[in-house]
Amino acid sequence: MNAYEYLKEIGKLLIGIKGIKSLKIGLEPNISPSDYPIIRIVPNEIRLSDDFDLWASDINFSVYFGAQLHEKIGLEKIYEQLYSLEYEIKERLHNAQFEPNADKTRGGGICRFIATKDDGDTLKNFKILVSEFELKGGR
Repeated sequence: MNAYEYLKEIGKLLIGIKGIKSLKIGLEPNISPSDYPIIRIVPNEIRLSDDFDLWASDINFSVYFGAQLHEKIGLEKIYEQLYSLEYEIKERLHNAQFEPNADKTRGGGICRFIATKDDGDTLKNFKILVSEFELKGGR
């Protein structure tokens, strides 16, 4: 599979998370308030895998997720919601395995969670967290 095909498969694993209004590949600049809560899958780096074989690739990607800030709800409640969402994303992606095709020339690989961080409040009126993952050994 190519990197985009893997990102689509990763997205399929995240479908059905309760409360998410918008799930897409890529982080477009004009996300509207009606799109929130969001999940965005963003590729960061693709490189040759040292751990598997000379044809396998590792794909580093980020999962952005966030909610609109509301004075009525308060920041503490937003953090509670976002870290519940972060847990759900990790549960679905960490150690997810991708099956190779029948002759084992395409596909395969395993997904690993790396870290979650705050985006530094780059979007006014929104709270975004970013979880970093690596898919190891994809072909």
